[in-house]
Parts: sequence; C-alpha cells; structure tokens
Amino acid sequence: ITGSDPDGLPVIISSTALPAGATLTALTGQPAGVATSRLLYTPGFAAAGSYNVWFRVREATPPLADSEQVTITVIEAGPQSPVITPLNAAYQVNVDNDILRLWLRATDVDSPPPTFSMYGSPILPWNSVLVDSANGRGSFRFDPIANQQDSVYTVNFVATSNDGRADTATVVITVINGICGDADGSQIVSVSDCVYLINYIFAGGPAPTTLRGGDPDGSCITSVSDAVYLINYIFGGGPAPNCICGQ
Repeated sequence: ITGSDPDGLPVIISSTALPAGATLTALTGQPAGVATSRLLYTPGFAAAGSYNVWFRVREATPPLADSEQVTITVIEAGPQSPVITPLNAAYQVNVDNDILRLWLRATDVDSPPPTFSMYGSPILPWNSVLVDSANGRGSFRFDPIANQQDSVYTVNFVATSNDGRADTATVVITVINGICGDADGSQIVSVSDCVYLINYIFAGGPAPTTLRGGDPDGSCITSVSDAVYLINYIFGGGPAPNCICGQ
C-alpha cells in the first residue's frame, strides 16, 4: 500500500479492521513525501468470509488524509488431511542392548485427532509394535534380535482422520551390530568418537549412531563421563569400552 503527498511532506499509512493474523508493516527507504506499507495475511482454517479493510494515508502535519476501502475474501478451504510431525528419514538400531523408540504426533484442523497405523514395504520388522494413544499421538518400539542383523526395513506410519483422509511418514531402519564406543558409526573406536560425543553433549551435534556407540562406560545413558571414558581408554591406557548396560 503506497501513499504520497504532492508537497513532499512526510506521510503515514494506517489501517482499520484488519482480520486476525494480518499485519501492516511500514517499509523504509522511501522517497520524500512517499510511504509504503506491506500487508501480510495468512488466514487460519476457520477464517472463511469477507473482510472490509480501510487503509488511510495522512500527512504528519497538517492532518490532511485520504482513504480507501478494500474487501478481502477468504475462500473456504474444504476438508483438510491430517499432518504428521516430520520424522528423520533413516534410523539405525543395534542388535545388542539397543531399542529404537519413535514418538509420533499428528494434527487434523477440522476433525478429531487422527488414528495411527503402520505397514512395511514389503514387511514390518519382527519385534516391533505401534501404540496409538488415541489423542493424535503414538509410539513405535523396535527391539531387534541377533538374526535381524544387517536387515533394512521400510516402515510407513499413517495418520488417518475420521473421514478417511490420511498422511504418511516413511522411515528406513537399518539393523547393525554396532561397536561399543563407536559414536560416529565409522566401525572403529578413535579420537573422532571422543570429539563426536563432546559435540553431541555440549554443542547440540548429532546423537551417537547407536546406543552402544554412545555408552562406552555401560551406564545406560550418554553423558560427559562417556567422553572421559573414551579419552582415558585412547590416551591413558584405561579400560576398554564396556557396553553391558548396568554392569
């Protein structure tokens, strides 16, 4: 929205009756006697209707003004599909003392909370289970066994509304036999794993590729003591990584 004054005097743009969620922002760097403001409006799902908005441009002094009315019409969007909160595209899970847990969430703006289901492409992994909490949330748990090592599973999570509309999130799960203390998944234990753990713990870096990789001291959690444990093992001749959780 642009307004100007033929005399080159400063002008101000304002508005009334903006719909909820709309903003009018003055832009800088305009020539003398000219003002420009930008209207941004993203209507919510329930905002269908017509809105009569007045825009006004006036001189700072004296108070001479001009105005114009604009009608904004928001069209009904129709039935909406559920939306699943994004998951990572790929996960690794270790066959030894490692359980993959995923927390699922989905929203549906015009229906009750969607329900969760899953299917495999072509099959679901053994020892996996999906729990639908019936409130737009769910959980997936997978505890692999030894003979699933080196298997790759494609799992599709589906959120379905009460009218049959659906959204799908697909993840690829690889079952590995991770090395204790191999935080970065390089298949060896080295100083890079110490750096990897420190970056994860203190700088928000990526998580260890497996539970075993991030728990060399066997404490069942990944903490600064695991980084210290690895440093002592590599540089101080300390004990080797011991990933028997709780022992």
